[in-house]
Amino acid sequence: MAETTYLHIVPGAIETGHWCETCQLPSAVEVELVVLGQTGVSGAGTARLCPDCTPDE
Repeated sequence: MAETTYLHIVPGAIETGHWCETCQLPSAVEVELVVLGQTGVSGAGTARLCPDCTPDE
């Protein structure tokens, strides 16, 4: 049986004001990621995106 892993963004762990190399503005945000699996909770690093550069889907 395959293990299901969920990715959950930790509330309150968003850091704003990071420099974006694409648009050259301090608009990027960094979000801490946590994996919730059958073995428990573990850190999965961070993700960074820039709302000024990221196209709306």
